[in-house]
Amino acid sequence: VRLYNYGFHQHEIEHNILNPRNPIRDNLRLWLQMEEGKGLTVHDWSGLGRNGTLTGTMPWVRNVRERLLAEVLA
Repeated sequence: VRLYNYGFHQHEIEHNILNPRNPIRDNLRLWLQMEEGKGLTVHDWSGLGRNGTLTGTMPWVRNVRERLLAEVLA
């Protein structure tokens, strides 16, 4: 999940699709890669330190099957 404070142009969208590990960082406000694999906290990779914490719910767990499918389709 990446949140920006402006709308993208077509070439910026294409860049982020083709470079998921190296997205455009201008105006990036939150980037949750969810690389932890499970838990109640996800770390913000934007450099702004806006980690996310789940409350009132069970811990999340990565669905490996869906991730593998997404990697094959990419």
